[in-house]
Amino acid sequence: MKRFAFVAICSVFFAACDPNVPGLDTGGNAPLIVDLDVEDPLSISATAESGGTVRGPDKGKGQRGGVTGSFIANGGPVCVIVDPEGTFAGGGTSHLDDGDIDLFVGRAADYTGTPGIAMGEFAGEYVDPLGVSHVLNQNLCTQYDYYGLPGAHAGAAAPEFCEVQTDAGVPFLVVGETFSVPPDDGMLSVAVQVRAGTCPLITESTLDSDF
Repeated sequence: MKRFAFVAICSVFFAACDPNVPGLDTGGNAPLIVDLDVEDPLSISATAESGGTVRGPDKGKGQRGGVTGSFIANGGPVCVIVDPEGTFAGGGTSHLDDGDIDLFVGRAADYTGTPGIAMGEFAGEYVDPLGVSHVLNQNLCTQYDYYGLPGAHAGAAAPEFCEVQTDAGVPFLVVGETFSVPPDDGMLSVAVQVRAGTCPLITESTLDSDF
């Protein structure tokens, strides 16, 4: 798969934004959520990739979709990479093949969703001495924008990645939440890789699978 794409603006690319334009498939027979632990378990490897295909969520109905998968590290840094299908900026000519997925990683115990059933967040709770409860963001996957500020996500067809410090024997969960799907078929294929150590230079060809 070729990836890295420019974000299309609706006022310029009308076909990508109007689900009623002939020739565009907004359905899709893939599931809303795929749990890789069931279909293609993650392994910590610099070469092994997992992945799956999901349909687009109906955001008007509050649906959330994506992929989940767990791993147990031996401690130290781990690099997690997700790469959605896309062709436009990878040498293709059509943004209609591009999709977008947002990456989150955290301890499995901090996940509020149910893998394969319902999407959630990585969150914890802290009760201060006055008895007031505070919600803590437990997402350990920090990504940076163009200006070096944390909290960014890549655009359509671009891979996302981050380094996470792990504790030995602790289960971690990788979550890729669907942001958008290719409008030509209404389904998004995504590749996922978890590797021990720090992240290498990530390019559009770092992951090159059939997912």
